[in-house]
Amino acid sequence: MATMIPEKPFSENVRKSPAEGRVFELFKNAPDDWIVLHSYRVITGDTNTEIDFVVLAPGLGIFGIEVKGGAIGRDNVGWYHMREGRKKYDDTDPFKQAENGIRGIMNNYINRMWRDLAFGYGVMFPDINFNITGIEVDQCQIFDKKNNDNVVEFIERLSEKAHYKKPSQMEVLQIADLLRGNIKPELNDLIEIAEKGLIRLTKDQINVLDLLKGNTRILIEGSAGTGKTILAIEAAKRAAKQGKKVAIFCYNMLIAEWIKKQVESEVNIVANTIHDFMISHIKLSGFSFAHEGRNFFEDWETIKKNQKNWTWELDPWPKGMYDGSDFWERCIPQKMIEALGNNSIEFDKIILDEAQDLIKGDYLDVIDKLLKGGLLEGSWIMFADFNQDVIRIENTPEKAKNIIRHRGEYTECSLRENCRNTIAIGKQIEMLMGFDIKYRFTDIDCPEVRFELWPENKKELQTSKLAEILKELIDRNGIDRKEIVILLRTNKSLLSESARSKLRGFTFNPYGTENPGEIAFTTARRFKGMESPVVILMDVDSYGKENDNVKNMMYVGLSRARSLLIVLESKKAKEERENVANTVC
Repeated sequence: MATMIPEKPFSENVRKSPAEGRVFELFKNAPDDWIVLHSYRVITGDTNTEIDFVVLAPGLGIFGIEVKGGAIGRDNVGWYHMREGRKKYDDTDPFKQAENGIRGIMNNYINRMWRDLAFGYGVMFPDINFNITGIEVDQCQIFDKKNNDNVVEFIERLSEKAHYKKPSQMEVLQIADLLRGNIKPELNDLIEIAEKGLIRLTKDQINVLDLLKGNTRILIEGSAGTGKTILAIEAAKRAAKQGKKVAIFCYNMLIAEWIKKQVESEVNIVANTIHDFMISHIKLSGFSFAHEGRNFFEDWETIKKNQKNWTWELDPWPKGMYDGSDFWERCIPQKMIEALGNNSIEFDKIILDEAQDLIKGDYLDVIDKLLKGGLLEGSWIMFADFNQDVIRIENTPEKAKNIIRHRGEYTECSLRENCRNTIAIGKQIEMLMGFDIKYRFTDIDCPEVRFELWPENKKELQTSKLAEILKELIDRNGIDRKEIVILLRTNKSLLSESARSKLRGFTFNPYGTENPGEIAFTTARRFKGMESPVVILMDVDSYGKENDNVKNMMYVGLSRARSLLIVLESKKAKEERENVANTVC
């Protein structure tokens, strides 16, 4: 079959001339190496004309074809159609139209690059036997009912009259690209369009707060990208403007640092991780804190410093120290409650972001002490996404809600519209994770999600693929380095000193330490709650089909990209993804 450009005939042309649609199908069944352009507009100076078909046939030539369907005739007045029993004249001579069109193409485009290529023109009358004779019309240029739909024989006849050089297959491909090459939006333009749309939609989510003015204790549940952190900040600012003392607590250090920047001008708002807030207050209260013979306060400052200056090799957590959830979830909260007995502090309103990581008895005991009126009668908002509970996988939504309910009654509210990810990213998350998410931005143009195989299916060779991707994004597409974040599955994944040698020309910095010209990196777990226009997710060897821990972490990683997501996956992960896609279909 010939390559038809476009693949389907223009509907408006076919509506006006059904014969064009039939001829389109005839050319479609021509030899495989032919390229046929439908409805080609030729601009010559201040005038333009249209050729119904331009046929590019290797070894034969380049031909302009006009199609005249229905009952066509010519008399002393001119060319006419028989309509409603009467002649309807047309000023256009189809042979002259075809000739002017193909000469315009040759003189204005093709001859500038290729000299003396064979070309010609003809007219197709598929509905009649064309019986006009005379020296003005060459019979070889006519296709009618007598040709029995044999367009190949027609083009071969035209070729016999074209005495110049016949184009090669390569020349035909090049000419087709010149005449009607594909128009593809630039990747950076797609990202910019998507980003503008997503920013607009994020503001819409703030309206949810207006519906909650009459409620003092609220659990707001929403999946990734529904605007929970934005709403948490807005709720804190509104309460602070009323003179209330407000605290925003979360689990993740990166989220806490980002929230701090958003509220730094607000005098009545404290924003921090729950752990850093507790440890700072314990220290200010004059308590000593030793653990396994070490000064924990000194170690904590080292841990925070390492978090901010995290490198490929440096694990921010001292190996073998403070392992296990018991220390963080029991020892520190209990020490904090002791400190509050000596040095109390109260907030008028407490807001928990990432609440799914903090809904546990000892953390809630601390919140209860910090909040004026306690959890039972005080003012609080908890924002949670139980699909992102990578800290405590066994805390199901119902278990978590029962834990809160034992502390007092509250109002539930759901955020159902994703306002972070493009529809392309969202649909992949829905398919791979099995979630049902609503998207408000289905009308926003966006790039597709890209899945790249590990070279030779070897984990250690991902770095070379990463180098190719970065060169494409930055050098060829002009994407700003600060818009790219690389997410790893583990702290030391892949990027040994020898592997980094393949990344020459690029410099990297831990996410959260802003250095111009450097590309940010971190782990998916550390990036939970954060987002970036472009995310490259590495080291994916499973999407968690049989492991909830892996599934939850993949959900976090996949949902961090706002506009462009690129996933480096193993052959096994690819097969898992394709199997899921086939099942869904």
